[in-house]
Formats: sequence, C-alpha cells, structure tokens
Amino acid sequence: MISTGNKPVSEQRYRCLATFWVMFAYADDVTQQQLEQMHRALAEQEERLCDQNLEMCMENLMQRLQTARSLGMSLSLPAWAVEKSKALAAFAHHNHHKNEDSGGQR
Repeated sequence: MISTGNKPVSEQRYRCLATFWVMFAYADDVTQQQLEQMHRALAEQEERLCDQNLEMCMENLMQRLQTARSLGMSLSLPAWAVEKSKALAAFAHHNHHKNEDSGGQR
C-alpha cells in the first residue's frame, strides 16, 4: 500500500467513496441501483479496513443505513459487519462468564 502523509491510499479512496455516496444519495438523478452498487463497493473497502479502523467503518455504515432508510431504501448489512458483531458478542459473553467465575473480581 502506498502511503501519502498519515493515511494509506486505500483509506483515502474509501473516505472519498463514502463522501460520494452521501452526496449521490441526495442527488435527484441517481438511482437506487447506483446507490446499492456504491454501497457494495464501500462494503468491500470496509472489509479490508475494519481491522485497522473498525469505528470509522461502523460509523460510515450506520450513516449509509440511516440515509438509505430516510430515502425509503433498505440496504443489506455487509458480511464484515455481521462477522464483527458476532465476534464482539462472543467476546462480551466470554468476559461476562469469566467475571462470574472469578466472583466478579478482576
């Protein structure tokens, strides 16, 4: 990955595409199919970026889902989001049981 300044090029492309998605969502001449195609492209980028910047990816996904909903659209959750939510739930469940086994002590 080529680096320019502090951000890798792929993250810069991702941020640009995310900004375009929001702009296009509110444009009059963009179809739902075009927005869905951009959503899929963003999801592919997020899959590569989420390990290094999960919070950014989650925030952008949430914004897309909210914007789509406000426009009467429904977008599917990308596989990376489902996988990360399952992993975080399993981690929380494991830690909860670990704390119970130790009497709530850390």
